[in-house]
Amino acid sequence: GQIVSWNGKNRTEAYTGDCGLVRGSSDGLFPPGLAATTDSISIFSTDLCRPLKFTRTGKHLVHGIPVEKFELAATNFANSSVCEENSCYSNNIPTGVQNVTQCKAKSPTFVSRPHFHL
Repeated sequence: GQIVSWNGKNRTEAYTGDCGLVRGSSDGLFPPGLAATTDSISIFSTDLCRPLKFTRTGKHLVHGIPVEKFELAATNFANSSVCEENSCYSNNIPTGVQNVTQCKAKSPTFVSRPHFHL
């Protein structure tokens, strides 16, 4: 299923334009068979006030069960110099980091993909 509103509204106050629209699915609300028929899935994150796009990376076996694997798309936290579609997030910082301050009651908050150094 698709999320059409959040907290009674169809857009967030966090971002302007299309970036403020509530869209995507919720984790666990996918219709049966969707993973086998699509190359990307969009999940609305209430923690970030935006959808996150996941792209198919292939078929795998997990404990002998065939599964479709999706990974967070590289463009999710890209700034507008890398991904023009992200310009309405006003993310004028290095690509790979998302400013979600407006989503968190204007408390300075930034997110990125996990970084592990061994």
